[in-house]
Amino acid sequence: MESLEDRRVLSTLYSAGGSDNPGGGAEGEAGEDYVPDQLMVRFEPGVSTTQQEAFLTEQSATVVQEFQTIDWKLIELAPGRSVTLLDTANTWADDPLVKAAEPNYVFQSRVIPDDPFYTFQWDLNNVGQTGGTPDADIDAPEAWDIFTGTSNTVVAVIDSGIDYTHPDLIPNMWRNPGEIPFDGLDNDNNGYIDDVYGINPSAGTTDRMDGDGHGTHVAGTIGAAGNNTEGVTGINWDVQLMAVKVLDDTGVGTTAGIVAGIDYVTMMKTQYNINILVSNNSWGGYFYSQPIYDAIVAHTDADILFVAAAGNDTNNNDIIPSYPDSYDIDGIVSVAATGVVDELTWYSNFGVTTVDLAAPGGTLLTSAGWDILSTVPGGGYDYKAGTSMAAPHVAGVAALVRGLAPNFDLLDTKQLLLDTVDLLPDLDGNVLSGGRLNAFNALSAVNPAHVTGTVWSDENRNGSIDAGEQPIANWTVYMDLDNNGDLDAGEPSAITAVDGTYDITAYGGLGTFTVAQILQPNW
Repeated sequence: MESLEDRRVLSTLYSAGGSDNPGGGAEGEAGEDYVPDQLMVRFEPGVSTTQQEAFLTEQSATVVQEFQTIDWKLIELAPGRSVTLLDTANTWADDPLVKAAEPNYVFQSRVIPDDPFYTFQWDLNNVGQTGGTPDADIDAPEAWDIFTGTSNTVVAVIDSGIDYTHPDLIPNMWRNPGEIPFDGLDNDNNGYIDDVYGINPSAGTTDRMDGDGHGTHVAGTIGAAGNNTEGVTGINWDVQLMAVKVLDDTGVGTTAGIVAGIDYVTMMKTQYNINILVSNNSWGGYFYSQPIYDAIVAHTDADILFVAAAGNDTNNNDIIPSYPDSYDIDGIVSVAATGVVDELTWYSNFGVTTVDLAAPGGTLLTSAGWDILSTVPGGGYDYKAGTSMAAPHVAGVAALVRGLAPNFDLLDTKQLLLDTVDLLPDLDGNVLSGGRLNAFNALSAVNPAHVTGTVWSDENRNGSIDAGEQPIANWTVYMDLDNNGDLDAGEPSAITAVDGTYDITAYGGLGTFTVAQILQPNW
C-alpha cells in the first residue's frame, strides 16, 4: 500500500494549479489540479473482481475506465464527500485491498509563453495573424512541449554586439565565470580585460554594447527570455548568449576583427571550458578569406556549430559563392529565408548544393508584420528582415537540440536539422534539404528523454529490486541533468552507466520512482 506522501507529485511542474475543496463538486474546475470526484485506483495483486466490486459498492463508487496494459482503474465517486479528494485517496490507499490511489490529475501544456508580443511572432507560431499561411512557421510551441532550453548551453552571437541591459536579454546573457566584473583586470588571463559578457575585438575594447541593433535583434530570436511576461520570447527560453562584437555601429567589420571574434569563441571553449555549442553569424560578403576559413575550421573542430546567413542578393551561391556560408567546411550550416506564406523570399540567396535549409526571415516588403519581431537596443522591439533574421532561428533550434541531447556533436545536429525540415515546393531545387526549419520535428527526432525498455520501480527505496516489486508499464523516464535529484523544467538527460545498469530517477504520470534497472535500454 502506498500513500501519496510516499511520492513526490509533479503538479508543481505540470498541473494547472488550484485548490482542494472538500465536499466534491467544486474540485477540478478551470485552474484546479484534478477532475472532481475521480480517483485512479490500483488494487493489490490477488484481490478478486468480486472483492473489488464489493469494495467499490461500499464506497459508493463505480468504475469509469479500465486500461489494456496496466491494472489501474478510473473510479467515479459519489458527490457530496465531507473530506477532500486527497484525503479520500490516502484513506483508500490505507485499505489492505488497495495498492495505490490518487486523484485523476489535470495536466496543462506549458508551451505557450506569457510574453505579450508573442502573438506577433508568426515565425514561431503562424496562425495567419499577419495574413500569412497558417503553420508557415517552425512549430515552436510544439517543440516547447518537449524542451524550452537550458542555461547550460552557450550560443555565441558573432555580430554587432548585444544590448546586454535589455530587460528581455539580461536573464540569458552569458557571464564570464573567470572575470570579476569591471575591475579593470584580466582576471582569467585570457588576454581580455573585463570580458564579462564577451568582447569587441574590432575596437580593441571589451564594450559589447550594440550600437547598430542587428546583433540585439539576432540575440532575441535565439534567446530572449521566455515566459517572463516581457516583450517577445526567444526560441530558447533559457540559454546563455555570448556577445562577440565584430561589426561596428554601422554594421561593418574587417577580416582581422572577425577572425579575432571567432578565435575568442574557440579559445573560450577549448581553453576555458565554456560550453559553447553554437555560433550565429549573420554577416558576409563575396570575398574568400583564408584567415576566416582557418578560424572557422578551428571553431568547428572545437565542436561549435557555425550557423551562417546565405545572403540577401537573390544570388545563386552555387555559381557565385557567398562567404562565410559557402566555405566547404562540414560544420557550417547555411540558411536561406522564407516568408509568411512559406515562400523562398524574393531577396534570399539560394543554392541547392551550398545552402542547407531555410528558416523564417521576413518578407522585407511594405508590411512590417510580415517581418521578424525581436529585441532592439534601448529595451525596445522592432521588425527586421533578411537571411540575417533566418539564421538565428536555425542557431536557436540547434541550441535546443544540443541542450536536449548533450551527446550530439555538431555534425549530428546539422544532419538532424536537415533531415527534419518541412519540405516545401518553393525550396525544392533551391536548398540542399528542400525544406524549412521545423523545431518540433527536430526535437521529436532527438527524443533522448524517452527511454524504452523494462523499468522496475524500487518501491521501498532501498536501491535494489526485491520480491514483489513490479515492472512499470508505459512510463516515460526523464533524466536528471544537473544531478540534483529533482526533475526540473526541461531536464532530459544525464545517465550513469555501470555494466549496462542505469541508475537514474524515473518521472512518469504522477509520481517519482527510483529506477534500479532499465533492461535492454533503447535511446
